[in-house]
Amino acid sequence: MASQSPRSSWLARATCLAALALVALPAGSALAAPSEEDPPPAPPAPQLTINPGSYDFGIVELDRGDSQTNFNVHNAGLDWVSLSTQITGPDASAFWFSWDGCGGGNLSPGSNCGVDVRFNPNEPREYHATLRVSAGGVDFTAELTGTGGLREVTATPNPVDFGTIKVGESSTRSVTLRNTGNLFFQSVVAIPIGGDVGAFRLLEDNCSMQPLAPTLSCQMKVRFTPYEADNAEATLALIGDGNPTLITLRGVGVDGPKADSGAAAAAGKAKSVRSKKAARVAFNWRRGLPAPYKGNRVDLGVARCVGAPTCRVSVRAWLVTRGGGGAAGTRTTSVRRSTWWVGNGSPVSLWVPRDLGGSGARLVVDLSTKAAGRPVGVQRLNVRLLEGVRRGGAVVATLKKAR
Repeated sequence: MASQSPRSSWLARATCLAALALVALPAGSALAAPSEEDPPPAPPAPQLTINPGSYDFGIVELDRGDSQTNFNVHNAGLDWVSLSTQITGPDASAFWFSWDGCGGGNLSPGSNCGVDVRFNPNEPREYHATLRVSAGGVDFTAELTGTGGLREVTATPNPVDFGTIKVGESSTRSVTLRNTGNLFFQSVVAIPIGGDVGAFRLLEDNCSMQPLAPTLSCQMKVRFTPYEADNAEATLALIGDGNPTLITLRGVGVDGPKADSGAAAAAGKAKSVRSKKAARVAFNWRRGLPAPYKGNRVDLGVARCVGAPTCRVSVRAWLVTRGGGGAAGTRTTSVRRSTWWVGNGSPVSLWVPRDLGGSGARLVVDLSTKAAGRPVGVQRLNVRLLEGVRRGGAVVATLKKAR
């Protein structure tokens, strides 16, 4: 066997050591083969629950308050979440946050936050909106619903027209009151007010103090008994829940011959009736009631022409007062003249001396009326005066402060 040279033996040993070094290098060294890294895991999706999942606010009366409820938001996930809140939908403007403990905040796993939502409708209809709580681009929702409540009753007929009735005789009409809203209605009292209130009387009232459910109805009966030959008008007011319900009452009183055993007496009465001139200006207050004054102006209310759209009224007025001497101290002011142009409901007033100068002041007014240039009637008012103002046909006295 031939022997190796020293040089060949050294080369063989070097080659072997190099091979061993390559095998022993760690996998993460620069000389190791490259490996592909795994992508980072995606974060878990937010998991929120809203309780309650939906809410119906029921019927809420229009513009008279609101209804409120609380929603609880729970983070059922494993990570923190950032929250935003809003109310969306076709009727979002009727709902709003009265308190928001979630929007703009961060919620840890297993924690809760809350929001308060209010509802205030302004129309009698159904409302729909959505509460949205967003986290990480995901929306969680709860439906919001409610109904606008209207407390309304409708009277039929309105106005109530009694037609033409002889003075002293009576006529009765029925009025039906129906609940046309979606809330219960209850009137406390029904009373005739204003104008010729003494000519109208409520005979039967099956509505006051009776709760009236939606769509149901009740009835009342009103009697008209004119006490003079003139137009009469008043208002039947139902006072209770919500605004008063006003029903207009109208009728016309006419003179008629009264029964008499003697033909001569009947003829005489008929002649007397024919010769009497009817009053041609009507007022919205009953005769016998006081007229209010303030300063030196007497408010005689609202006048209207009878039998014509407009009329011209010549006015002569004077004051009668009593001094300290009883009847002997009665004083009368000079006559004041003026002219009224009266249409269908004209406010009329008179100016009187500022110092009434006594007690028991009364205003005497003579009215001569013309329509279309023709004289159509004369009348006299004898009115007691009261310091105060007129409101809706009623006189409210002014209370003087003690000095």
